[in-house]
Amino acid sequence: CINVKASNVNLRRNGGKGLALSYVTDSSFSKITSDANANEGIGAEESANNKFIDCKTFYNGTSFASARPYGWKLSGVRRSHFIGCEAQEDYRYGFHISNCRDLSGTILVDSNGREATPGIGIHIDNSTRFNLMVNSVNFHTETWQGAGVEMDACSASILMLTNDDARVTSDDRKDALVQ
Repeated sequence: CINVKASNVNLRRNGGKGLALSYVTDSSFSKITSDANANEGIGAEESANNKFIDCKTFYNGTSFASARPYGWKLSGVRRSHFIGCEAQEDYRYGFHISNCRDLSGTILVDSNGREATPGIGIHIDNSTRFNLMVNSVNFHTETWQGAGVEMDACSASILMLTNDDARVTSDDRKDALVQ
C-alpha cells in the first residue's frame, strides 16, 4: 500500500493484532489508539517513509506466552518518524524494534510489563541510525517495567532518555549515545 492516511481510529479487543502494516510506504497515521488486543497493538514490517502522530497502544498482549506481547512491534521499518507516540501497560514490551534503520521521533513508554512480567519500555535490537527521544516512566512497581530501555547490536544512533523510575541496559553501550 502507498499513501495511506488514517486518523482518529480506535482498535479494541481484537483476537490478534490491533493494526497490522506490511509493505506500507509514504503513509500517515494519526491519533490511532490500539488497546486490549491479544497480540501487538500496532505492528509494522518491511515498511518505509511513514509518519505516526499521537498514536497510542494500551494493555495489549494477553500473556507472556502470547506470540507477540507488545504494544508496538516494528520489524524491518525504514525512514519513519514518530511524533508523540506512546506505549502504556502493554504485556511485555512497550516498543519492540528489530532490524530497523533511520527512525526518529519522540516516544513515551509508561509502565509496560504487567502481572509480574519483567517488562521493558523499549527494546531495540539489531538496528542502526535511529534518533529517538524516549521518556520512560513507571507508576507501578518495579516488576512492571524493569528497564526503560534495552539495546542489543545497535550502531550509529542517538538515544536521548529521560526517565522517572527506569533503568537502561545494553550490550552495546559503546555504539549508542545515551543521555
